[in-house]
Amino acid sequence: MSDKEGKVLLEAEGLVMHFPVSARSLSPFAERKTVKAVQDVSFKVYEGETLGLVGESGCGKSTTGKMIVKLLQPTAGAIRFEGADINALKGNEELAFRRQVQIIFQDPFSSLDPRYKVGQTIGEPLVVHKTGDKKSRRERVIEIMQDVGLKSEMYGRYPHEFSGGQRQRIGVARALALNPRLIVCDEPVSSLDVSIQAQILNLMKVLQRKYRLTYVFISHNLLVVKHLCDRIAVMYLGHIVELARRDDLFARRLHPYTQALFDAIPIADPDVKTMNELLQGDIPSPIDPPPGCVFNTRCPYARQRCLEQTPALQPDTDSHLVACHFYRDLRPSALRAEQSAEEAGKAAV
Repeated sequence: MSDKEGKVLLEAEGLVMHFPVSARSLSPFAERKTVKAVQDVSFKVYEGETLGLVGESGCGKSTTGKMIVKLLQPTAGAIRFEGADINALKGNEELAFRRQVQIIFQDPFSSLDPRYKVGQTIGEPLVVHKTGDKKSRRERVIEIMQDVGLKSEMYGRYPHEFSGGQRQRIGVARALALNPRLIVCDEPVSSLDVSIQAQILNLMKVLQRKYRLTYVFISHNLLVVKHLCDRIAVMYLGHIVELARRDDLFARRLHPYTQALFDAIPIADPDVKTMNELLQGDIPSPIDPPPGCVFNTRCPYARQRCLEQTPALQPDTDSHLVACHFYRDLRPSALRAEQSAEEAGKAAV
């Protein structure tokens, strides 16, 4: 669980998301295929925490985020916000949910309407939800702009007059307009320069404390999630393969795929030589994923059981879950080093 464990704000259970693929053949007998973007994903998000979703491009993390905010309707499974199934909400209940759950998109350029001035963009959620009058909405927008580091005189400018970092601040401000409780952050810094990334991440931490926010933070960058997240869920080909507290995951990588992700982190020192073995082969197609463990085609430790049975996400400890049949036997490199140090210490005693 999380260091901030307490009230469960959001729970996903058995999420499945399939996208039909249009058949190019005109034959009525052509086989209809589907992209299996998300398969049996379950997790909880505790109030006040930041849960990270990490993995390679195409692993299903952004699709999961869009299901959380009801931009996509899941094929199967349930998402509960404060115990209520969000896909069963209608009318005023659905409007209330949408006020409490917002999203920050990845691309700060395409996510803003070029015809809208900044004040209109940030204030649009207030208009849609009929919050306050024109004067109070303007005051609220200016207040949020100042909170995200934008000057009030920028109120009447268009998106093309801003840099990428400033545009993302506008996106953050728009997400804050309705005082939400949960914000899904879909790779909000991946398209920004490194120095600007740090500014936005620090801003998000400040805003989380001020507005008492809960984040679901989606990223492919492990160093970014280390800076911001309390817990991390690692996804591969639509499945969560490992879920743990941040510090625990960085100290003990139990799943071979998680270990491979860490091995792929570049080290900014030419004098440091690494002996890490990078994964071989390509990610299988989500249209035709392999049977058994979805990682078996690239896993250097795969055995016959991995080809036949899909491993369940099981607890190693109360706060560390892993989906691997043989993780206790394999002892990935981080665990082997830890174990060797423990054994050396016992021998010295």
